[in-house]
Amino acid sequence: MSDGRFAQMIEGARKWKRREVAMIYILRGAIVIVAVALALVGPSVVVAQDNAWPQRVLITNDNGIEDVATQALARGFARSADVVLVASSEDRSGTSNLMTFTRTGKFVVERRDIGEGVQAWALDGYPADCVVFAVAGPMADALPDLVVSGINGGANMSDEWFGSGTIGAARTAAFLGIPAIAVSGVEDDDPDAVAAVVDWVLRLARSGIMQEIRPPSYLTVSLPVGPPSEITGVEVVERARGIMGGAAQLDPVASQAVPGKEVWSIAIELRGRPGAESDVAVVARGRIAVVPMRVGDADPELLDWLRTNSGLLPPWQPDSRDR
Repeated sequence: MSDGRFAQMIEGARKWKRREVAMIYILRGAIVIVAVALALVGPSVVVAQDNAWPQRVLITNDNGIEDVATQALARGFARSADVVLVASSEDRSGTSNLMTFTRTGKFVVERRDIGEGVQAWALDGYPADCVVFAVAGPMADALPDLVVSGINGGANMSDEWFGSGTIGAARTAAFLGIPAIAVSGVEDDDPDAVAAVVDWVLRLARSGIMQEIRPPSYLTVSLPVGPPSEITGVEVVERARGIMGGAAQLDPVASQAVPGKEVWSIAIELRGRPGAESDVAVVARGRIAVVPMRVGDADPELLDWLRTNSGLLPPWQPDSRDR
């Protein structure tokens, strides 16, 4: 995406008005939708990287602005970078990359003070909203070099990634052309564990690996939850797939509380064995699992086949219903 086209994306976001307690960032609906469309149809904006990278960092999560590990992560980056923290005002776990701004055309946020060197906002919305707000609003004039989403409490392994708000935020950043990491797995109640994970994430962000990541690719990291001394190493692996499922059952008792409706309960369970070199197996062995991901659901092989066999598609015949 050219600088000019990206300027169109953020044009409406710069007209924002601050209130003392809360702020309402109103993005004109059409401009917001165009912003996402431009990111979709145009080439990604690749943020320049150098030896001092990252100089500007956006931190978010799906656990909410009060999350201890996320605040510690923001303060850690603030020692060497300009940091913006935008997180939901409440826990929004399991929301993938759901967004509200596409319907409302605005962001409702509140400034928070979490320490020196960090600009922080709590946002009434979801993790993906937080990324778009930061990029289109307070960071519009100088985009983040890196987005770090986390640190999530659970490890977000296997099929869990699909519904994870932590990973959804990183995926949104990569979709918008910004390098991103989603970090999951920490014992929030253990200060030593939080400090150890923050230190490792800082070193990952400054490593040569991250300086080679180009959107729409991004990284997800799953750490064993527990004492730092029990983590034995780091591996780059594939994600276990298809090992989780569930069966929904009608709950007659709960249904009585909602006359005219039915309540069905579902319990997610393991239905297969993960591969020995998958994220699930590696974390179970006490090692950190790094899984490369990529935004995009296009299927080039199916595209080629359909083009070759487009004659199999039914022709459009407006009057066929009457025949």
